Amino acid sequence: MDCSNPAFYFALAADAPALAEPEEIRQEVLWRHAREGVPGVRSHLADCSACTSIVESFSRVAGALSRTDGVTLAVCPSAGTLSSLHYGSLAADSRQIVERHLAACERCREDLHWLERTAVSAAFEVPRRRTWIYGAAAAAALFLAAVPLLQVGGRQPANSISRFSDLAQVPPPDAADLESVLSKPEKSRPLLAAALAAFESGNQSVLEVKAKEILSDEPEDPAGLFLLALHAHSRGDHAAANRYAAMSEDTAPMTHFRCWYALQMALLAGDESRIGLECLHLDGDPLFSAKTRRILRAVQRRS
Repeated sequence: MDCSNPAFYFALAADAPALAEPEEIRQEVLWRHAREGVPGVRSHLADCSACTSIVESFSRVAGALSRTDGVTLAVCPSAGTLSSLHYGSLAADSRQIVERHLAACERCREDLHWLERTAVSAAFEVPRRRTWIYGAAAAAALFLAAVPLLQVGGRQPANSISRFSDLAQVPPPDAADLESVLSKPEKSRPLLAAALAAFESGNQSVLEVKAKEILSDEPEDPAGLFLLALHAHSRGDHAAANRYAAMSEDTAPMTHFRCWYALQMALLAGDESRIGLECLHLDGDPLFSAKTRRILRAVQRRS
C-alpha cells in the first residue's frame, strides 16, 4: 500500500467483508467516496497523492457508469465464504458481516442462491459467476485504462478451470488428521490451530504465515505443506494447491483425508497422472472407494 497513512483506513474496516485485507478496504472506501462521498476521506486526500490519484480514476469510471444501466460492486465475499455461510461453517462474527452485506447486495444473494442450487462443497473456492458488469463497452474500456490495479473482490483471478473441476468435492480441513501428521506436534500444534482458525475466518495472510512457521522448523512437515495447499486453493491457484497437496501426501504415510483432498486438487488442476495415482490409493477404502471409481471412470471418458 503506497498510502501516506494506511492506518487511516483501519478505523473504517468494521463493515468490511470477512476476507478483506487493508488494500481491499482502501479500494472499497475510495470507490464509495468517488461515488457518494465518505466522511473524513477528503481531509486524508489533501495529504495523500496516491489515494487522490485512485479517487480521480474512480470518479472518471463512476461518471461513465452513471450514464449506463451498469451495476458495480467492489469488495464482495468470495464464493468460498458464501458456501461456508450456506453450510454453517462460517465463524459467528464473519457470518454477521456477510449477512449484512447480503442484505444490501442483490448480486451476492444471486450467487448464494446459485451455490445452494449447485450444492458446492463447503470451503470450495469456485470462481465467481460474475465480474464487474457494465452497460456499455466504453465504460469497461475506461475502467481498464484508468484503474489497472482494482480487481473484483481485491483478489487475484483464479486459474483457468480444468475439464474435471465439476467432479471435485473439496472437504473442509480435518484438524485431527492434520495434527496426527505434524512432525513436531508439541511445538507446531498451536500454529496449526491458529492456521485453521485463520482459514475459517478467511484471513489468508495469517494462514500463510502460520504454515511457513511450521515449515521453517521442518521443511517437509505434511501438515504445513497441506496448509499451503489450502492457502493456494483459497486464492484460486489450482496448480500450486495441487503441487502442495501432492508434496504433503508424498512426505508422510498417507491418510485417507489428505489423499482425498489431494485428489480434489488434482481434479481442479487437471493433473491426470495425479488423479490416477490418488484414485489407486483410495481404491478399496470403504468411505472413498465408490466415489473414486466414479471419478476415475468420468476422467477416463473425458480423456
